[in-house]
Formats: sequence, C-alpha cells, structure tokens
Amino acid sequence: MKSIFYSLLFIVSFGFSQDFEIQLNRSGEIPALPDSMTFEEFSTINRHLGWKELFTSVIYPGYNHNYIDEDSSANAIRLYRLGGVAIITAAMVDFTFFGQHEITTTNLVRVFRESPRDGTMFMLGMSVNLFLAIYDWGHAQLILKDKQEKILYKYHSKKSQ
Repeated sequence: MKSIFYSLLFIVSFGFSQDFEIQLNRSGEIPALPDSMTFEEFSTINRHLGWKELFTSVIYPGYNHNYIDEDSSANAIRLYRLGGVAIITAAMVDFTFFGQHEITTTNLVRVFRESPRDGTMFMLGMSVNLFLAIYDWGHAQLILKDKQEKILYKYHSKKSQ
C-alpha cells in the first residue's frame, strides 16, 4: 500500500512539475509588451503543450484543440472518438450478450479466437481512439507553433520599421 501511495505521489508530482515555468530575461525583468498586442495574442504566445496536455487528450477528446482555440477541429475529434467508443461497445456487447460470454472471464485473445469479427471491431475502435488522441496533441502543437510564429513576426516586423 505504501509503495502504491509513493508511486502515485511521484507520478502526480512529475506531471505537475514539468508545466511550471517562468520565462524571464537574464536581468530578471519581465520584457515589455508592444502597446498594440491584444490579450488573445499574449495568451497565444504564452501557451505550450506538454505531457500533461497529451495525457489529458486521452481522457478528454479534443482538449488540445480547445486549448488553442480551434473549436471546429475539437468537435470533429470528439465526434470521431465517440464513434470509436461506439465500435468498442458494439463489439463487446455482441461478444458478451449475444455470444453468451461473461465479461469478467473474457480476455482479448479469447475474443479473437471465438469471434474474429468482434475482436477486429474492438481493435479498430481502440486504434481510432489512440490515433486521434495522438493526432489531437501533435496537430495542436503544429497549429500553436504556427500561430505563435505569426504573432512574433507581426510584432518583430513592426519593431524593425
């Protein structure tokens, strides 16, 4: 019990510790912001996607796209992941209720042996959900970086004029 508690404590502290950063210049002062910068641009510049956001996107579909204000992409990801969950549920219902099996004694190897169609549907649903969780994080990284570069270029070009 003690080892489980310490393991969970380590995982939680590791998960939160990597997300706290303060970016200051060498003198320790906070850099001055341009007067024309909006709050939305400022918040976009300060966003980053770390491991916490990756693991959150596994549980909460579309989280990363919501985080970077891409709501239409987040809704599409939610819809497709819901379809993946529906495929998993349909496979398990077909195998357990219509196949007269108990869910407590069922493992994936047994599902593939007795009903390859249900096993394939289950793996398809799991693959869809895993792929979209990784896509949510990776694609959001690319979009966020592009938005940040556009904002930095906009204010850097104004400063040089």
